[in-house]
Parts: sequence; structure tokens; C-alpha cells
Amino acid sequence: MLKGKKKVCVVGLDGVNAKILHLMGIKPSVIFTLKSTIPPYTPPAWTSVLTGVNPGWHGIYSFLKYRGGGEALNTSWDVMFPRLFEMLAMNGLKSIIINVPLTYPFNALIGREKYVVVPDWASPAQTVWPHDLQRRYGEYMVKPPHTITLEGQHFTRDMRPRDYINVIYEYLRARIDLYYELFDNHEWSLFFIVFSETDWVLHKVPQLLEGRGLNLAWPILSSIKSFIEHVSSKCDLTLIVSDHGFEHKQVRINVNAFLASKGLIRHGYMLGRGNIPVISTQKRSRISLPITKLLRVVQGRAVSYMLRKDFLRRLLPLTTFVDTKRSIAFMGDSGSWGVYVRRKEHVNYVLRTLRSMPGVSRVVRANHIYTGPYVDRGPQLITIPRGGVELTNGLHGDVIMPISQGGHEIHGVLAAMGDYEVKYKGSHATVFDVTPTLLHYLGLPLPEICEGRPILEEQNPTHIGHGRLEYLPLFRRARIRERLRTIRYTYKPQTPVDSLY
Repeated sequence: MLKGKKKVCVVGLDGVNAKILHLMGIKPSVIFTLKSTIPPYTPPAWTSVLTGVNPGWHGIYSFLKYRGGGEALNTSWDVMFPRLFEMLAMNGLKSIIINVPLTYPFNALIGREKYVVVPDWASPAQTVWPHDLQRRYGEYMVKPPHTITLEGQHFTRDMRPRDYINVIYEYLRARIDLYYELFDNHEWSLFFIVFSETDWVLHKVPQLLEGRGLNLAWPILSSIKSFIEHVSSKCDLTLIVSDHGFEHKQVRINVNAFLASKGLIRHGYMLGRGNIPVISTQKRSRISLPITKLLRVVQGRAVSYMLRKDFLRRLLPLTTFVDTKRSIAFMGDSGSWGVYVRRKEHVNYVLRTLRSMPGVSRVVRANHIYTGPYVDRGPQLITIPRGGVELTNGLHGDVIMPISQGGHEIHGVLAAMGDYEVKYKGSHATVFDVTPTLLHYLGLPLPEICEGRPILEEQNPTHIGHGRLEYLPLFRRARIRERLRTIRYTYKPQTPVDSLY
């Protein structure tokens, strides 16, 4: 390890609240209720944890981005603010980063010669940075039990709880030796790891929130607990952080089904999971209006019948898609609470319409929640559900459906173990406080733009004042250089004239 430098470890327990921490038998010396982002969703929340700013500054609102009428998966290039490990690299410190969302591709990460990266389950490539470590640790990079595509997140949650837990446990067992290896045998000042397994378990076994079902989840929870005990014994400061909390959901509201019932969504059908539209509701027809209406009724009933029959779905698999270019409004990712409105003149109408939707506590404009240069990258409206209600982007079926499963809510946890003093007296913190707290603890300057504040510090500080550093301009300049370098190495002259330049 680095001599003369403090060692800090952050163990991210996705979705965990204080009740689950107590159920795991973890007893930190101080614990805060951590307020998440709106929405309390993995991509924006973890990115805010690592930047100290809201999505309006870092640009991440969900797994997907919707721009120019199209949609695509967010990547590390879409994170527009330096993250904690990049700030440390600018100060010459090394980090180990494991399972953090949006850390792939690696060439978008600044100062990456200063850290080792294991990307998260949603990464399209399960590999390790630096690449020479892939040869050494490649056997640990097993395929995640879940995947995410443009058509949505694909899970194995239709399995029975015990079978589902076994699949997740096998995934954790296959990788956890890599986590110990990187912790024990590499040089670092920051060790930051996220365990998504806790989120997956809570979705499937919401009884844990009431103290029941521990026998099902204990193999996973006990493995994580053992890892926490190992790292906390060797670090100056260990933080246990969750990106959001969980609650038991009894009702599901399919927001896109509601919007479609109001005539605000246009959709079509695709073969399988490919992007091959076979029937589109948007194409104009030269057939007379009465015949067109009759054909659409017949088409709709035929497709609905096929979607209900398993044997027909196997023979001719059809999936539905939202036409984002022609819809007036639609919800993006299910967990994002965000509704995109294509034209500004429609925002007020969609706002009033959503306020009449059942299960909604509030509907607010995004610019009333977010600030920063990238507010326009996100949704225009945020739908905030009532307690016990889950909002999804479901397009077909009933608008209101009874369920019994775990779902995200805004109150997570921040706990600490090690050598520290509490700088801020209170029982609540926010996701924006984690990065300034760790920079302050390590004696490094805080960013000029930062929405949080340090809540812990060394017991006997060896530094006086940290000041501020303009990390963002340094980050942007490094990004430009990387873009130019990428273009230079991928550009191929097409004509003799091109080769002159």
C-alpha cells in the first residue's frame, strides 16, 4: 500500500437501508439515513455518490438516453463530471474500482493509469482494466445473471425465490475471490466496490424488509458481511453506502399504458428482440378512413391474441416498442420516474394528464429538481409515486396491477467504521456528501462545484484546510484529448487528398 497515505474503502450495498444492515449483523460505530437522488435509481444515484453533484451536472438519469427521437445505452462517455477516482488520479493517488455503473468503455475514464477497474453487470464487456490484468483475472469475469438492452432489462426474476437466490449466489462466489485479490495484493488509496446482489435479492424477497426470509438470502448476505469485516480491519476509514432504499410494493402502475390510453403514445410490434418493426401504428395509409380503422381493429385483435398464446409467441415471437419519434410523451426506464415530452408546447398538457394518473403523489417539472448544464438531457417531467406504488414503463395490459415485490425508495444508508470524527452533527446525509467527505478525509481539495459537504474527518487532522480545485475544466480538457486521440487512431484516409492532411 502507499506509505504515509490514508486508506479508505467504500462498500456499496445497492438498495440497502438501516434495517437490512442490522439484519446482516453489521454494527458500524455511526450510521446516517442517506437521502438518494430523485429518482432513487442505480445509474443517477451511484453517479451522484461519486461526483457530489445532481444529474443536471453529471448528465446521467437512467441506463438509457433519449436524444433526437432515438434511444441508446449510456456509457462512461456520457458521464460529464469527474468521479471520485478520477479526482484522486488528478492528485496522484491510486484506486481500485469494482462494479461501479458506467465505467465502460475505459478510454472515457480520466487518469486511468492510476486505477484498476472491474466494470459492473450492465457493462457490454466483462473485462478488466488494465488489459494485462484480464489475462490474469479473466476466469473470474463470469457472465452476469442479468442483462440490459435497448428493449429493457432482462432478469431471471420469474424463477422461484430459492432458485433465483442460488443463481445470484453462484455469480457472487465466482467473483468474490477477485475482490479479495485486488484488495490484498494491489496498491491503492481508495477501494470502491458495489454489491448489486443486495438489490437483486430485495426485489425478489421483500420479506427481508420485515425481518423475514433471512434463511433464503443469508448465503449472499453473509459472504458480503465477511468481506466488509475483512476490509474494515485493514482500512483507516470504511464507509458502507447504499444508493437508495427499498420498500414493499403492493401496486404497479404501467405509465406508458396510461399514456397510451390518453392517445399520447404511438407504438408498433417487432419480431423477437430485434429492432425489426413488422407492424407500425404510425404509417399513413392511402386506403379510405373507414377501411383503415377496420384493418387496425383486426390487426390489434390478431396481435393481442398472439401475445396471449404461448405457442404462437414461440412460433412468431412479437414484442412491442414505443415509437419515441412520434409519441407525444413516454416513460423511459421503469426505475427512472421520468417522462419525456417531445415538444415543449405539450409539456403542460402532459403534466395535467399525469396528475390524474392513479398512484402518483406528485408530478413536477425536471428543471424544478435538477440544476446544471445537462438538465435538457433528461426527462421533462418526473412522476413521484405514493408509498407502496411502483411506476413502470409497461405499455400493454392494465394500468393498475396488484403485486408483491420489493421496489426502490429514497432513503438509503451511510455508515462508517474506523478512525474518524463526526464533523456534521445530525442523523441524515445525502448521496452528494460521500465524495466531499472522502476528499476531505484524504486531505485533498474539494471540487469548485459540489452539492454536498464533508460529514466525517480524521480524529487528529494532519492538514489545515483543503481549498478548492477546478477538477471539471481539467476533466473536460482530458476528455477532448482522448477524443482526438481516438479519432486519430481510427481515422482511415479515403482519398489521395485526405492523405495530405
